[in-house]
Amino acid sequence: MRKIISIIFAAALVLCLSPLTYAAAVPNGANTDLSFTYGPAQPGYTVSVSGSWTQGDTSGLTITCSADLSKFIGVKVDGILLDAANYTAVSGSTIITIKPGYLATLAVGEHSIELFFTDGSVQTWFTVRASGGNGGNGGNSGDSGSGSGSGGGSGGSFTTTTAPTTTWLEQNPADTAAGAAKDQKQDYVRTRGTGEYGVRGSVWAKFAGLKYEHDTVADGAVQVRLYINNPEKFYKDTMVSGYVKGSIVDSVRGIFEKWFTSNVRVVHFDQQTDWDQPVGVAARVDLAGMSTNNLYFYSYDRKTNSYRRIEKPAYWIDKNGYLHFTTEYAGEIIISEGPLEKK
Repeated sequence: MRKIISIIFAAALVLCLSPLTYAAAVPNGANTDLSFTYGPAQPGYTVSVSGSWTQGDTSGLTITCSADLSKFIGVKVDGILLDAANYTAVSGSTIITIKPGYLATLAVGEHSIELFFTDGSVQTWFTVRASGGNGGNGGNSGDSGSGSGSGGGSGGSFTTTTAPTTTWLEQNPADTAAGAAKDQKQDYVRTRGTGEYGVRGSVWAKFAGLKYEHDTVADGAVQVRLYINNPEKFYKDTMVSGYVKGSIVDSVRGIFEKWFTSNVRVVHFDQQTDWDQPVGVAARVDLAGMSTNNLYFYSYDRKTNSYRRIEKPAYWIDKNGYLHFTTEYAGEIIISEGPLEKK
């Protein structure tokens, strides 16, 4: 579970901008057919990881899946398809062992691994530990698989056995991801994680000519997808993970509901300083009970206990219920049914 952050709030919020009117519209050329939900596998499979892998180990990392080996297609680590030379696959039902030579190229921290079969895929996570023992969290198990889906790709539900620390996208995996995207003639690089995830400042330049996306996943589906169109214009370490539920979301929503009559929802970003450029967001916000014809968006700074209006969010809702918007601000994003009105 994420660490519960205790914050003492002032007795009232500070209003930074006067209410402005804004008419929601779907931007020209917007794709309204995105799908981020990871559906159940056909049939459902289970997957487990033998544990974490420590730098310098001569043995590999073993992943066991209940799917039949005859249906096995391939393996992706951090979204990158592995060459068959980097792993072995044997029956029982399917046992994949990632070779130490490949594992040695990965950064310390948490990594995703996805096994593909003819009738679906399963995803789980493993950890690379630094030699000496300070490498993060161990592997996890008990995952159920999924079939393929448009937009968000394939994936599965999972159980994390320990609270994740921040995972950082470092130089080597970034090089690999950018190279693979260009080889496959993709115009983007996408990362995925279940917890706090960031990109090192030195890494952004490697994505020149590409777009960058990050998915924060929970309960088998993307909670928040972040879109960055010009990642090479970022220069500093930046957190890219976001959430629509959790202790911080509940706390901030409670504060706004205490002082305002408006019906509100909250999207939390681990990045607490503003983005270096406008970013796109698709969030699995529960909009039940809200009129979405005239939503207002605000950025709330917990440190200063103040908020400001996002004047041009260009918001729209796709057919799967994901709320899309644009923001230059990070921190906590407040979505209000109409302008905020004090009690």
